[in-house]
Amino acid sequence: MEVLKIERAEKKEELEELRRAGLKWGILTCLCEALDREGCKISSEVSRNLHVARSIIETGCSRVADAEELLEKTKKILLATIKTSGSGCWKEYLEKADRGEITSEEVEKIPFMKQVVKKYEFLSYCL
Repeated sequence: MEVLKIERAEKKEELEELRRAGLKWGILTCLCEALDREGCKISSEVSRNLHVARSIIETGCSRVADAEELLEKTKKILLATIKTSGSGCWKEYLEKADRGEITSEEVEKIPFMKQVVKKYEFLSYCL
């Protein structure tokens, strides 16, 4: 009985990690769209990292930590771009997502999120 409780707790934590990674991926994807619309050049590394991280999150073919590592690298690159372009509250969105404190309502208000959720169905399960 105790083993089942432990397994359930571990599974619940794993699903929460996936949810957080999915939200972070969604926010970073929206940030890329916002930067692109501002005329900022997005590096191929960012695009590749987001593609691979999405594949990991969607399929579960690798550890969530692998996706998180790619998302963290991507976040650093994009935050450096934000510093030069002066784009709004993206850093706050990402910090709240990292801490697991961002609400579904906040996520839905992020620019371009509705389009991203529509395009990538898996993200709707993360909200």
